[in-house]
Amino acid sequence: MVSKILCYYHGVDNDGFFSGGLVKYFSQIMYPNAEITLKPWTYSRDEPKLSKLIGYDQLYLVDLHWSNELMYTLFEHYHQDFIWIDHHISSIDEFYNWFHNPENMEVNKHLAFADDDYRKPVHLTGIQSCEYSACRNVYRYFKYLIPTEDCPLFKLAESRKNEMSIPLKYGLAPNDYKIPLWLYFVSTYDNWMRSEDREFWDTYLLNYEQWARNKFHNAEEAYYYIDWWLKTFRDFNISLYNIDEVNKNIESGKFLLDYQQEKDDRDARISGWTQTVKTDDGREYKAFLLNTQRRGSAIFKNIKDVNTYDLFIPFYRDKEKWNYSCYSFKDDMYIPGLYFKGVKFNGHAKASGCQSKEFLFDSEI
Repeated sequence: MVSKILCYYHGVDNDGFFSGGLVKYFSQIMYPNAEITLKPWTYSRDEPKLSKLIGYDQLYLVDLHWSNELMYTLFEHYHQDFIWIDHHISSIDEFYNWFHNPENMEVNKHLAFADDDYRKPVHLTGIQSCEYSACRNVYRYFKYLIPTEDCPLFKLAESRKNEMSIPLKYGLAPNDYKIPLWLYFVSTYDNWMRSEDREFWDTYLLNYEQWARNKFHNAEEAYYYIDWWLKTFRDFNISLYNIDEVNKNIESGKFLLDYQQEKDDRDARISGWTQTVKTDDGREYKAFLLNTQRRGSAIFKNIKDVNTYDLFIPFYRDKEKWNYSCYSFKDDMYIPGLYFKGVKFNGHAKASGCQSKEFLFDSEI
């Protein structure tokens, strides 16, 4: 019987908050009497001590990963009850390349549960996929475990596809009809490079993100929002999906987006510069560096000759460390694994990040 569940989630953005919130929501359906503990974690912190991670019936790790050694130790301890749900390609590739390394016999000998074929590749319980955001992967994972008729969230989301009044031409794919709209918003926003056929939703995403930043600070608050959404579903559905209301929001949203882009362009001109950055293995890239805090890729959109840059690197300094993001608009660029002064970028193929105690890029200005 499952009575104690521990969930660590990425505690910096809505994708992490809703990942943790959904774990709690679905676990309460599966195990009504279980004690569920949600804990935020960020990459600026040290990994938790092993003694803090054992003593539970299930351990979830969502929208983040820890060192290969700690992940493997947890796998050995919990087996199928260590559940990892993530969408960062660097984390997934790094762990499984290490986990399935034939030279690592101590790890390989545990690769098979059901038989003696130690060469059989095994994945950890959960979903490790880059196709969707982490919170949407959590939703997908529990969709396999809980019958739709036993879950109010699934039932309402399934019924929504028959009530939608927004045409497919506005960018919703058929599968998007089967999830709550707030989950779609979080997922699309977290997958930072949206395709052109989804630009219709930019105004909604902008308004949603500004509202959500003021509303959510952790997974517990996201969990209570899920409960509110269920209770007010009908009114919420009508107000958001009425096409006249949508068009009105789009017009006001365009004004907000234009203002934000104008501010982004000004900040990029004032606080950014071009320089060549060199990786530890000798590769050189044309980069645009920008001294700014917590900004996305849109700030680089209108930089002169934007298509000639390999990398866009916004950075800022907190009390202890330098924090960097790194974006690329080039199809052949793969950012995870780039090392600068011994520090590696991790995350998505074209949107990654890292931290360092010393500044990584020697200024050319």
